[in-house]
Amino acid sequence: MSKALSYVGTIVGTLANIEKEFQENYDGVNQRDRETQDLLHEIELTKFDVVKGYKLLKKVQVCRQERRKMKDENFQMAILKELIDKNPNIKTLFSQAHSKIQKSLNELEVRVYNPRIREDLTFADAIPLDTKEKLAQIVKDKKEKKEEMSKAKQLNESTANWKTQIKGR
Repeated sequence: MSKALSYVGTIVGTLANIEKEFQENYDGVNQRDRETQDLLHEIELTKFDVVKGYKLLKKVQVCRQERRKMKDENFQMAILKELIDKNPNIKTLFSQAHSKIQKSLNELEVRVYNPRIREDLTFADAIPLDTKEKLAQIVKDKKEKKEEMSKAKQLNESTANWKTQIKGR
């Protein structure tokens, strides 16, 4: 696997994980708040002995420690979340980069060298059939894209000429 493809894949995955973990921590903090309120109402409204009181207080302590851990994580992750929120197209850009790198890897697989001067070299004849087919498809795709770009350019030019003629009347 390509290092570039691996890096971009890691970045895309990390961006998704940041948002997911931030939301999970946020929800966890809210859940621990509600759980703390349940425990505090239990303490307020119930008669209990020392052992049960200690157990209830220990549950409150564990709940508050879990809440603090999640809140502290989100305090740090908020910096990254804000960066993602301020640049909403960042995930799209990295996903597009991932696709472009994958496409370039496919093109590199079927790369062929054509001798410039020496016609007696035959290594080009040793290309496997599937590679020749991939290469032919890539060449065809590039040719079609070039034709589409040319048609779009012609259309833009004719539209510009048409607008100029209309303004001249």
